[in-house]
Parts: sequence; structure tokens; C-alpha cells
Amino acid sequence: MEQLIGASAIALDDFDMTGHVRLHGERWNAVSDTPVKRGDELEVVRLEGLTVYVTPR
Repeated sequence: MEQLIGASAIALDDFDMTGHVRLHGERWNAVSDTPVKRGDELEVVRLEGLTVYVTPR
């Protein structure tokens, strides 16, 4: 799972804190400190269970 750190993900919806991203062909729960728009490319910075923490690239 650590191999996901630094991976690229795509936002599936607009969200301010929590939402969903497409990562390696799968839908993941995501958390971001900054607002995200659908289609934004994001970078995975942390993994906690089935939730990825992302930041804009």
C-alpha cells in the first residue's frame, strides 16, 4: 500500500474536505485540505485504511 504514496489520482467530484478519487482504476474515499474540482489531478500524500489524503499537483 505504501506504493500509493506519490501516486496520481483524479477527483471524481467537487469536494471541500471529503470526496472520491479514481486511483489505479479504483474508486477511493479521499480527504483534501484544499477545495477540489471534478477532474483535478491530485497526488496521494498519505493512506489511512481505505482513505487517501490528497493534495493538488
